[in-house]
Amino acid sequence: MFLKAERRSTPTSYHLEWSKENFSRLLDEKTFKDEIVSFSVNSENTTIIVEHRTGLLPVLMRILYGMMQHKTGKDTTGKANANLRRTIVFRFLTGCQRQELQIFIDLVFSQFQDLISDDPHEKVKSIRDSIDLTSVTPLRKIQGVMNTIEIIFKKLGHLLTSYLPSLLRIIIGLGALCATCLDYRSKISPASVNLLKTLRQMTITRFIQFIEEFDEYKFSAVEIDAIFEALVWPQLSKLPTEGVYSPTPLLKLFHTWTKHPKVSSVCYFRYYSLLTKCHLEDGCLTPLPFVFQLLLAKDLNAKVSGLIMEMVNNLLMETEDDDSENKVVKVNLDSSKGEVPLELGNCLLMPHIPAILKYIQGHILELVKVTKKQSSCLELGILSRISAFVTDKVESASLVSLLIPFVSKIRSQETELDIMKSILNLVRSVDNKKEFFRPVTKLFSSLRSRQSRGVLCQIFRELAEDESMKDVALLVEQLNAWDRKRMDEPDYGVRLTAFQTITQRLRDLKAVCVDFLLPIIYNCCFFIINVDDMSLRDSSTHCLVTIVTQFGRVNYEQTVFKDVVMQNILVEIKSGLRSKSENARHDFVTVLVALIDTFPNHPAFADLKPLRDSDVEVDFFENIKHIQIHRRSRALRRLIKHLGDKPVRKELIMSYFMPIVTSFLLDDNYTKYTALQDVAVETISALCRHLPWPLYLHQLKYYLIKITTRKEIQKLLVRVIVAILEAFHFDLSLSDFKIRTAPSMTTDKVEEKTENGSEDMEVEELENEEESLAEDADPIVQTSEKQTCSAPLATRIHRTMITKILPQLHHCLTEKVRSEEEHKLARSNYAEDNEILRVPIALAMVKLLQKLPAGSMEQRLPGILIKVCNFLKSRAKDIRVTARSTLIKILTTLGSRYFHFILMELKGTLKRGYQFHVLCFTVYQLLTELTPFIKSGDLDHCLKSLQEVFNEELFGKVAEEKGVAGITGKVFEAKSSKSFDSYEILARYVSTSSLSLLISPLKQVLETTHSHSIARKVQEVLKRIAAGIMENKGIDIESLMVFIHGLSSETLPLLVDNKKRETEIKHDPRLKPESCLLLPGEPTRIGKIAKSNKKKNFHLIVEFGLQLLYMCLKHSRLVRTSTVHLQMLDPFMDVLADCLNSKYVRINSLCLRCLSWLLKFPLPSLDTHITKLTSGMFVLLKNYAAAGAAKGDNLELITTCFKAVTVLVRDVKSHTISTEELHVLLTFCEEDIQDYTRQSTAFTLLKAILSRKLNVPEMTELMERVENMAISSHTPHIRRECRQVTLQYLLDYPLGKKIQRHLDFFLTQLTYELESGRESALEMLATIFSSFPKSKMAQFCGLFFVPLAAALVNDESAHCRKLIALAIKSLLEKLDHNDLNRLFGIAIKWFSDNRVQHHKLAAQLCGLFIEVESSKFEHHISDMLPIIEQQLEPGKYEQVEEEWKEGEMDHLLYNMITTFVKLLRECDLVRSSKWAEDISVILEHVRSHLQHPHIWVRLVSAQVFGLVFAAYKPEELVSIATMGQGKKTQREYLLLDTKNKMETLAVAFTSQLQSQHLNQELADQVIKNMVFVAKVAKHFSSSNEKKVDSESQLNGPRLSLPWLVRKLVREANHEAVSEVKATIKRSSVFKWIAAISIDFGPTVLSPLLHIIMPPLQREITDQPQNQDPDLKNLAQEVMDILKKVVGIETFTQMYADVHKVRSERKETRKRQKAMEFVTNPEIATRKKIKKNLAKKEAKKRKVGEIKGVKKIKKRKIENTG
Repeated sequence: MFLKAERRSTPTSYHLEWSKENFSRLLDEKTFKDEIVSFSVNSENTTIIVEHRTGLLPVLMRILYGMMQHKTGKDTTGKANANLRRTIVFRFLTGCQRQELQIFIDLVFSQFQDLISDDPHEKVKSIRDSIDLTSVTPLRKIQGVMNTIEIIFKKLGHLLTSYLPSLLRIIIGLGALCATCLDYRSKISPASVNLLKTLRQMTITRFIQFIEEFDEYKFSAVEIDAIFEALVWPQLSKLPTEGVYSPTPLLKLFHTWTKHPKVSSVCYFRYYSLLTKCHLEDGCLTPLPFVFQLLLAKDLNAKVSGLIMEMVNNLLMETEDDDSENKVVKVNLDSSKGEVPLELGNCLLMPHIPAILKYIQGHILELVKVTKKQSSCLELGILSRISAFVTDKVESASLVSLLIPFVSKIRSQETELDIMKSILNLVRSVDNKKEFFRPVTKLFSSLRSRQSRGVLCQIFRELAEDESMKDVALLVEQLNAWDRKRMDEPDYGVRLTAFQTITQRLRDLKAVCVDFLLPIIYNCCFFIINVDDMSLRDSSTHCLVTIVTQFGRVNYEQTVFKDVVMQNILVEIKSGLRSKSENARHDFVTVLVALIDTFPNHPAFADLKPLRDSDVEVDFFENIKHIQIHRRSRALRRLIKHLGDKPVRKELIMSYFMPIVTSFLLDDNYTKYTALQDVAVETISALCRHLPWPLYLHQLKYYLIKITTRKEIQKLLVRVIVAILEAFHFDLSLSDFKIRTAPSMTTDKVEEKTENGSEDMEVEELENEEESLAEDADPIVQTSEKQTCSAPLATRIHRTMITKILPQLHHCLTEKVRSEEEHKLARSNYAEDNEILRVPIALAMVKLLQKLPAGSMEQRLPGILIKVCNFLKSRAKDIRVTARSTLIKILTTLGSRYFHFILMELKGTLKRGYQFHVLCFTVYQLLTELTPFIKSGDLDHCLKSLQEVFNEELFGKVAEEKGVAGITGKVFEAKSSKSFDSYEILARYVSTSSLSLLISPLKQVLETTHSHSIARKVQEVLKRIAAGIMENKGIDIESLMVFIHGLSSETLPLLVDNKKRETEIKHDPRLKPESCLLLPGEPTRIGKIAKSNKKKNFHLIVEFGLQLLYMCLKHSRLVRTSTVHLQMLDPFMDVLADCLNSKYVRINSLCLRCLSWLLKFPLPSLDTHITKLTSGMFVLLKNYAAAGAAKGDNLELITTCFKAVTVLVRDVKSHTISTEELHVLLTFCEEDIQDYTRQSTAFTLLKAILSRKLNVPEMTELMERVENMAISSHTPHIRRECRQVTLQYLLDYPLGKKIQRHLDFFLTQLTYELESGRESALEMLATIFSSFPKSKMAQFCGLFFVPLAAALVNDESAHCRKLIALAIKSLLEKLDHNDLNRLFGIAIKWFSDNRVQHHKLAAQLCGLFIEVESSKFEHHISDMLPIIEQQLEPGKYEQVEEEWKEGEMDHLLYNMITTFVKLLRECDLVRSSKWAEDISVILEHVRSHLQHPHIWVRLVSAQVFGLVFAAYKPEELVSIATMGQGKKTQREYLLLDTKNKMETLAVAFTSQLQSQHLNQELADQVIKNMVFVAKVAKHFSSSNEKKVDSESQLNGPRLSLPWLVRKLVREANHEAVSEVKATIKRSSVFKWIAAISIDFGPTVLSPLLHIIMPPLQREITDQPQNQDPDLKNLAQEVMDILKKVVGIETFTQMYADVHKVRSERKETRKRQKAMEFVTNPEIATRKKIKKNLAKKEAKKRKVGEIKGVKKIKKRKIENTG
């Protein structure tokens, strides 16, 4: 390399040295790239000495130029890399200086130096005049230069400032050369002509690049003339023809001249004047006219028109350089308008506006036909700018008529605004403005953008010609007013005022004015659908209702009715019912109801009238929009009932019913309301039964499309599709369509079309079918269930189903997903995960096939079943579950006759491994779901196949896998065996002839097996079969008894057959005796192997027979009154007697079970066998009832034996057991009642002995034990059994005076230490009180009363105290008047004691006496009232200091007030004049206890005043108080100083709501009381108001409704702020508001709305995190009540005012909070820290709750200041 140390060498020597090393490497093809990369000429890091650059660089430039032209060597030739070496060289030259680069450029353009001159225009002329075709530079060389210029622009553009004029002249010269040569194209070869055309385009392209790269270059006049002469004029005249199919370079050049430059300092209009330059000789030759001629050319390419439109748009762009001169040109557009200042671009376009408008007009016509057009925005934006310059009235009208319908199809707000501005500008030039009034008015219902609606209001103002319409325009502007202070918020005041004005004008109308109504209607409909504010929606709805009702009051013409109602209001209602907003749908239902009520006889509404009802609970329209969801379900059920079988017009279904019902299915808000969706599915089915074929097909296709797009509700959509298919009501019996069995290309095409089809295509298809149906001459004949279709229609329907619907369903079912082709490690999910969502479609396909003629099912069903069965092979649990449920639904749809076919498909699909478990489980599920649809004998044809499946699971290899954890853990079907249940189901539906076939395989298993576990399984199977046979209604009892007797009689002898056979073989005399001299063989270690018996398991068959017999008896299949049944049972006595001696315990147990029933039957052979049966039972008791023997099967045997003995003792009257047997039984009873496993049978036996009144000395001792167990036992049912036995003993046995000892025992147990014992004693006493005669009760009443009374206060258990009270009440009810008085005297004496407990006891007892005697208690009132007055005296409860005593006093107070409540309720003392003074004093005491700390006392005190208020009517109370009648003559509590007392009570009741322990019961009572207080306040306010006002000023706060409302609303607000999660106060206050609203009416309620509304509005509009939905619904219901009471206008105005006030408060709080950081940063920082700490603690608690750790307590946030 070059070293700077070589400064002493001369340039010449340096060149030589360099040529030896570096030059050679540069010239070498292999090292050229490496050398030029490492070689640097940059001034900063150059390797060349500065003094040597002048000598070296020229040589280097020549070498590089030569290498650039050279095209040999690897990687530098070929089409792909032709410019590679050139690019390398130019990249290297970027480091050269400008004067050095000049050398290289001169070398590059050395052959074109003659094109560079001072006057390029003259040079162009000389080229054109003196062209010599033989001496023209080779064209390829010109092409190479053009490519080089392009690279120079890209790589060296920043270094070419000084050489730009030369480059420009070269480009111009080459362009002139190519243009001149083409003038002589006849003398040139065709190949050269084409190349010349390409070169000419390249010159223009390079000139475009020159302009774009060097936008600051200043063109001279001669350069511009030369450019036009060389590049523009030769091709300009041909532009309209050559530029039709693609943008030419010349057009791109013009487009470039209209672009804005990158450098902002350059005026954007600097090239605009070039577009108007004219030819010197031909003045008509100028660019813009030819450009617009091209624009109007026929078959113009979209790219060309788009480029021209961009030019127009660029020319119309407003300038951003305000300092530029000449940017505004004054143009005289019209003498009437004066001079209008225009932009330069606008001025240039003025002559060509007609051409632009003509193009845009045609473009809009295309857009109207095809709504999806990407380039529509640009043209419409241009139109919005040039429309201001349009003066032609006809053209303006034409454009307006085109644009108005087009507005509703635009979705872009920007485009929409452009159109509206265009219409505004064009309307001003239209003469007949009335023509566009209604089309413009209709836009108010569709435009949503605020800016667009503002422009629309301006258009409407322009169209309003007379004064009346100007008033309407003003009202419309007010309806769309926006708040000036809050930019994004409507001006509610202005809008609601406008609504009120409109409503008033509507009421004053004497004739209907269509032009006045239409803009109002469209604005109201827009607000209902698009505005969330309730006040605006309600006002809009009310306005529409007013318009409708006004038609019923004034005269109108039918044309007016058609214009307003039928063509506008009704159309908007139909559209609104399809809205996604629930509120909008409800509001339009309200308007529809107004139409029905106003025009009940009109054909459009007459069919809807039956759904209206004066009862709100029944009315369909009121219930369908009710806030309670179950009311909506009720409305849909009524609709289903209304539809019935009578014909319904399709317009009603599709316009009203179907949109309402569909919203319940597709709206996500109804997902959790499954009951409503179930009814909606039924309604869809009922509606589809009344649809004609085209609309029915439309509904089916609609939901088929939805099932693929709304996968989150796919299950619901499948149900809908099934419901629609079930509603298929077309009889296709006349169809001529033939199903092809072989596949064909047509079918594939149909499926492909279905796959690629869209919803739009299907809709068009539907329309065509509708037209063809309308033209069809054959109508549909309505039958009772189906519509009989004509042959052409039936054929069309059949073909559509087979060729379109079924392929679409099948494609959805079998469609493959992308994940199937991915590797299992790379795929994100399994293909089956997506496919399983479509499996339920198989059910829809089956439903459809059932509706089609014969042949369709047979062809399509196998493929569907195979696909579903294949899903059962999946290892994913969810997939198997879904597939199984679908298969079950398919089976239930098809019926039992297809079960065998499905079973064969399952067995053929699930054949190995874990699939056997899936097979068994699936078969069980299928049988379970099939049971409601089959009868006995339906499964006989597949009995063998089913048994093969069951036996494989129970006794085959599948049974061995049940215990393998690896299988049961992965396949849940293997965890349990369902074959037992399956056998039971099979037995339930087997026929009589197949009973033996059902048992035979099990007999074979018993014969061949030696396994105990298998025998146990067979035993369980037989048990299940017996249970199934009992439920089999197809087997009569005679056949069953024959089958049972055969099982028992044939199998029982086999159990001893082997012994006899062995004995015979052993003593066979024909055998020679063995020799005594032979020694026996050596004994083995394992001993002698026992011989197996082939019949050893056959006792299970006997058990099966006895089990069947027992179950027949248990289920009353055999009755004792039937002679036939007795004859069939009599032979079984011999069998049962033999079975008692069997060695198998299970047989003994079943035999005893049968005897427990048969001993009750009057069988002839019973007397013969009774002794044998009795002895057999006692033998079994002797053998098995010993201590410790009752385990396993022995326990069952002992239990059944005791039951049989019990029946023997109790029911067999002809046989009496002996004394010894009775001793034995009592001994067993005494032992068994201590054994928890045998207690139940012991008590049953003991009851049987007592019922026969058998008496022995041991009985007394046994009963004492039973009485002790009745108290001490820990088991409730044992205590109950003991009480029953004891009561039976006391009532049936003659005990005499000994009975008192038993009664004393139970009274003594009232102090038993365990609560369960005391409860048992109390229940026993209560039973004695209700069972013993009155004479006995009178004898022992004193004995019972005092201990029970003492226990009433001494017992610690609340439950026991409640039982004691019930027992005392039961005792008192059995006594006569004298005994009651005697006991009451005892109770009343306890009040004279000084102990609080005695007072509390006396109060409770007096309450019980009041409840028992009711109105007969009046003779004790004189004694009770002074006591109550004394005990309720407030001072008695104020000086209590001890905590224990305070609790006692609270209970005493509660009991006394409770007694007073009972007294008031039972004796009606509230308005008794005799006791008025005493009652008043007591009530005053109770009033003081309303604010007692104890919540019970508060509640019962409030209940007292609830009873008092119930005795008065508010108006009566106020009238007496205001007339002064109560001051001297009346002594009733509320009639004295009524007003002050009501105020005091209101304050007390309100304070009760402030309790921390407030519960729902107290809150409800307080609200009931406050409702009465509010009614009283209302009547006080309405009577003698002036007097009340003067008195209120003197005597303190006035009792008034505003005062009450404020107090309760304050409580609701306090809860909303301090206790967000609690809702009891708010819900109670809202209920109170609803109650008073219904009663008061609009006059009283309207002044209170500003107080009532804020809390209700907060709950409805605000959405806190933990908002209670029930509270929100309650608030909405209260709002609806207020709306009905005060009226829409008053309600909406107040709602808007309250909303505005709340919004202002929120903004003020936000503003203050933001300013606090500046005004008081310490407090703001402290609040922020507190908030962050609270968030942190809340997050910790939440994490702790999720993880289940110990609950984290809320820590107190200390003062961080």
